[in-house]
Amino acid sequence: MRYNFSKRKNILPLTNLSNVQLESYAWLQEEGIVEILDELGTIEDYTGRGWVLTLSDPQIDSENISIEEAIRAGRTFDAPWYLNAEIKDPATRKSKKKKIYMGDIPLMTPTGTFIVNGIERVVINQITRSYGVIFSSEPSPTTGKLLGGAKILPKNGVWIDITTSRAGVISAKIDRRRKIAITTLLRIFGLENDEEIKGAFKTSDNDPEVSYIDATLAKDPAHSYDEAAIEIYRKMRPGEPLVLENAKELVDSMFFNSRRYSLGKVGRFRMNQKLNLNFPNESKYWLIQLEDLIKIVAEIININNGKAQPDDIDHLGNRRIRSVGELLQNEIRIGFLQVEKNIKERMSLQPREELPDPQVLISPRAVTAKIHSFFASGQLSQFQDQQNPLNALDHLRRISVTGPGGLTKERASMAVRDVHYTHYGRVCPARRPEHRTYQLHGHVRES
Repeated sequence: MRYNFSKRKNILPLTNLSNVQLESYAWLQEEGIVEILDELGTIEDYTGRGWVLTLSDPQIDSENISIEEAIRAGRTFDAPWYLNAEIKDPATRKSKKKKIYMGDIPLMTPTGTFIVNGIERVVINQITRSYGVIFSSEPSPTTGKLLGGAKILPKNGVWIDITTSRAGVISAKIDRRRKIAITTLLRIFGLENDEEIKGAFKTSDNDPEVSYIDATLAKDPAHSYDEAAIEIYRKMRPGEPLVLENAKELVDSMFFNSRRYSLGKVGRFRMNQKLNLNFPNESKYWLIQLEDLIKIVAEIININNGKAQPDDIDHLGNRRIRSVGELLQNEIRIGFLQVEKNIKERMSLQPREELPDPQVLISPRAVTAKIHSFFASGQLSQFQDQQNPLNALDHLRRISVTGPGGLTKERASMAVRDVHYTHYGRVCPARRPEHRTYQLHGHVRES
């Protein structure tokens, strides 16, 4: 029996401090894998036969082995998981269904750890720049005036880096390639002629000394959608012949294909919040919209004119935590992209007369390899600290700036190592930046 000699009653129950891990992995099993299949689960044959393979309904079975037995025998505490696969031929209206074994996926123990090859491991949390848009500024080398800029950071796809030159020209770099005028990009998204572009910024670009839109249009070699597509193709594929169809295909795949570009749920939320927009947070709005670009360029002009302030990149409001569920989801997504490629190749080799069995087309090896490498040799997968229970709990709530898509120890600047005022009461200031720890139950997130 446990007796409580306190004179006060416990009004609030104690929270489970390992919920950071438990909730994130439960989200992956219930929603995360379904999200991947919604995006990549429909695979079409590219040889013209019209076959369509659909992957859906992930199911995780009961564990292969108990936790105690896994530790004793040096095995992984995991469970088999399956997908329902259906292939259809629209010409003959035939279809075949099959339950496909996708390998084994490690299970989380009730304490938030994993047993991999008999060893207890923890996947620590990663703190990264939040998806969406971040505004920045640099002083002009001649006048000292602040010149505004912005970075559009998507969940998947190309980065767009927008800057202002000392001459007042606003330009963009796509995936850190050569610069293009921002008006070239606006033409791609729907503002085709100069009058439409000037009309979109007549309220913000009203400085009597300099017109940033006029200066940019003077440097813009394009005057229509087709010319803008050719200009982007020239910068992204230097040396290749300039074919309009290829240019349009490149532009569509970079910005208007949801499989290649996505702001994600967080990116759309942050865009709406920062730019005062109200797009629904649905998958079709996870692409960049014309209103997003107009608002971003208008805000850059306001920073140039001294009417707005740039963002503080180290502020916790501009950062977010990626826990184990999201980190593993990204790895599984990469595996499914490889599986999709393999399925298309196998489809093309099948005889035309008979619809193949789904089992013949699907090999889960790429997904299984990605899951195994994430836990066995991933940068954020570590042996659990087990000196005492508090140390073990501290390890579960640890956050790091390193890992996939994060910083390396060689590249971490002093600004990253510094303690920002938003860290107090939230992130431990005594630890190194690659191993800081949550101090509050409410961990860093946008919503």
